[in-house]
Amino acid sequence: MVVGFIGTGNMGAVLIHALLESGALKPDALLVHNRTTAKAEAIARRWPGVRVSCSPVETAVSCDVLFLCVKPLDVAPVLDKIAMFMRRDQVLVTIASPVMTGQLERIVACKVAKVIPSLTHRERRGASLCMYGERMTERDKERLERLLAAISIPVRIDETCVRAASDLTSIGPAFVAFFVEQLANAASRRSGLPRADAERLAGEMVLGTGLLLVQGGLSLAGIQRKICVPGGITERALGALRARLDGLFDAILAETHRKFDEDAAAVQTELKKRARQPEG
Repeated sequence: MVVGFIGTGNMGAVLIHALLESGALKPDALLVHNRTTAKAEAIARRWPGVRVSCSPVETAVSCDVLFLCVKPLDVAPVLDKIAMFMRRDQVLVTIASPVMTGQLERIVACKVAKVIPSLTHRERRGASLCMYGERMTERDKERLERLLAAISIPVRIDETCVRAASDLTSIGPAFVAFFVEQLANAASRRSGLPRADAERLAGEMVLGTGLLLVQGGLSLAGIQRKICVPGGITERALGALRARLDGLFDAILAETHRKFDEDAAAVQTELKKRARQPEG
């Protein structure tokens, strides 16, 4: 199986390096293209055997599975170049959450999937969200999920839930990093603890907490109960957090959904222009 990537930016590069480091893909089974050629060439230098494609079309015609790792509004221009070359037996995978699989199926003849990855895949952790178009067979789905399983936990979700699920798996690490950064900064300011030490301690805490959730049999509420002592420091601190954060996360997710709706509307306008006429 030859896997192609169009787009080697932040998330495209995460997927490429993780798949190669895990051994899920051999370098000679990977073909990459990027608008800025130097980025693709840097990957090939790090991983001898990886082939750099000179165009989106060359990438599209040369692979079995094609990951389209470009921004939502860049999807339509790329499809202008590759749609007519996609074969029915190929799988096109978009990682852009506002791009619906049904929209892509009206433009390309191949099978279509959507996968929302996470930065956590760099450490072969985290969930990859999987959604499928109507042409994908169970065998197609399993083949793609076997590939993703080397770097993540593939989770099938309904496409209507993509924004909320992405807020947890894809954007969530940024939320957690921001929150923990504020905690580390406050600890450093109040105690004189060196900032680097505070960040290292906080990082170990986040790692340990995650393991308690996924391996230790504890729930989010259970972790809080285990640490809280009635009348103790943690109980008082959590009370302050609840008072100050009331409604905050609903407001945050309202913003992510608003931006998603804006992008989805813009993408839909562009993709509608490119939809194929029904056969017959």
